[in-house]
Formats: sequence, structure tokens, C-alpha cells
Amino acid sequence: MNREELISNVRDGEVISKLDLSGADLSGADLSGGIFEEVVFAGAKLAGADLRESIFTKPDFSGADLSGADLRSAVITDGRFAGAVLKDAKLVEAKAMDADLSGADLSGADLEGAALISANLENADLSGADLERAVMQKARLPGANLSGANLTQTVLLEAAVEGALLGGATLHLTMMMQTKLAGMDLQGMKLTGVQFKGADLSGANLTGADLTQASFMEANLAGAVLDDVKAQYAIFMGAKLKEASLKSAFLVQTSFGEADLTTADLSGSDLEASVLEKAVCTGAWFRGANLTYCDFSHADLSFADLRGATLTRTKLHRVIEEETLWDRGRRAALGTDPERAEAEDWGPQPIAD
Repeated sequence: MNREELISNVRDGEVISKLDLSGADLSGADLSGGIFEEVVFAGAKLAGADLRESIFTKPDFSGADLSGADLRSAVITDGRFAGAVLKDAKLVEAKAMDADLSGADLSGADLEGAALISANLENADLSGADLERAVMQKARLPGANLSGANLTQTVLLEAAVEGALLGGATLHLTMMMQTKLAGMDLQGMKLTGVQFKGADLSGANLTGADLTQASFMEANLAGAVLDDVKAQYAIFMGAKLKEASLKSAFLVQTSFGEADLTTADLSGSDLEASVLEKAVCTGAWFRGANLTYCDFSHADLSFADLRGATLTRTKLHRVIEEETLWDRGRRAALGTDPERAEAEDWGPQPIAD
């Protein structure tokens, strides 16, 4: 089937099935609205082609040139795009399920609102791509280049991002829940409002990052470095911060309720008015930290070092303090509240026989 016949058949609504178009020159062709089943486009030239609202089932675009192609609202199932060029392609609202985009060039592509479900993007080039509001559930991105990409409100759910390059990327209100980011270098990045709930950030470097209003609820930050971060209003409830470093961090009005801060280093940090209720702070360092108005109610401070910390009006209600290191600053703190303790201990009275 030649180029003209293909365009004509697509225009007439015919289903294109099991056709081999390897190496074909379809540059600028209008194939919009087409239905393609198991068609091979390997090495084909589709630069600037119009593929809007087309449906592709098991297509093979391996090594094809789709630079500048229009794939808006296209639906692609089980597609092969390994090594394909989609530079500056339009993929707005496109949907791709189980697509292999490993090593593909998507630099500068417009993927706003696109859905890439279980996509393989290993070593793909997404530099400068617009992924605003895109959904990348269970996507694999190790080694991918996301430098300068727009990830505003992008959803990366249960995705694997280890080893990806994120330098200069915009991550604002991005959802990275249950995403794998272990060992990632995120230092100095602006991550305001990003949702890292349940994410694996163990060993990650977030030195100097802006984490204002970010959520790390139930995230794994064991051994992570968060020195000098700005994390006002951030949420670390239930997070694992064992052996993490948060030195000289700005953590005003931050929530660490029920977090594991075992042997974490928060020396010199500003935690004014933060909540650490029921937090496990065994062996943690708070030396020289500002803990004014902090709430440590029911926290475990065993073996913790709070020498030199500012404890003005700090709530130490029913804390566990076995071998905790204090100095005179403890006098400014509030101890166990008798009325609250009585209310906590209250229970139904046994009915008399």
C-alpha cells in the first residue's frame, strides 16, 4: 500500500491491520482519526504527520521519526517506540498504555494532560518537555533526562525515578506518591507543595531544597540529607527519618507526628511551633535547635541530646526521657499537664454488682 492509498483508506474509515510500513515516508501525512492494528512503522518518516485522535493497537514505531508529529488525543496500546524521535511532538491528552519508550527522544514534546500508564521511559530524553497535569502511573524512568521539564501538577504514582536527571525541572504541586527516588540528588530544588506520600527517598540528597508545604507523610527518608532545607508547613507525619540529617533546617510549624527520628540530627534547626507528638526521637540530636512552642507530647526522647536547645513553652507532656541530655533550658518547657493526663486516663467506670 503506497502513501496515497493509505491516506485515502484512513480518510474512508477503513481499519489498517497488520500492515508493514517500515521505512515508509509519511512525513506530513494526514492520518488523523485512523484505526491501526499491529501496524509496523519501524524506521518510518512521520515528521509533522497528523495523527490526531488515532487509535493504535500494538504498533511498532521503533526508530521512527515522529518529530513535530501531532498525536493529540491519540490512544496507543502496547506500542513500541524504542529509539523513536518524538522531538517537539504534540501529545496533549494522548493516552499510552504499556508503551515502550526506552531511549526515545521526547525533548520539547507537549504532553500536557497525557496519560502514560506502565510506560517504559528508561533513558528517554524528556528535557524541556511539558508534562503539566500528565499522569505517569507505574512508569519506569531510570536514566531518563527530565532536565528543564515542566512537571507542574504531574502525577507520578508508584513510578520508578531513580537515576533520572531533574536539574532545572519545575516540580510544583507535583504528586510523587509511592514513587521510588532513593539516592536521588535533589539538592537546591524548588519542591513546594510536592506530595511525596509513601515515597522512597532513602539516602536522597535534598540539601538546601525548598520544601515549603510539601508532604512526606509515611515516606522513607532514612539516611537522607535535608540540611539547610526550607520546609515551613511541611508534613512528615509517620515518616521514616532514621539517621537523617536535618541540620540548620527551617522547619517552622512543621508536623512530625509519629515520625521515626531515631538518631536523626536536627542540631541548629528552627522548629518553632512544630508538632512532634508521639514521635520516636531516640538518640536524636536537637543541640542548639529552636524548639519554642514545639509539642513533644508522648514523644520518646530517650538518649536524645537537647543541650543548648531553646525550649520556651515547649510541651513535654508525658514524654519518655530515659537518659535524655538536658541543660538549664528545660526549665522554660512545660511538663506533663495534669488535667490532660487525667482526661487521657479516664475510662468507663465498672458497673457495681
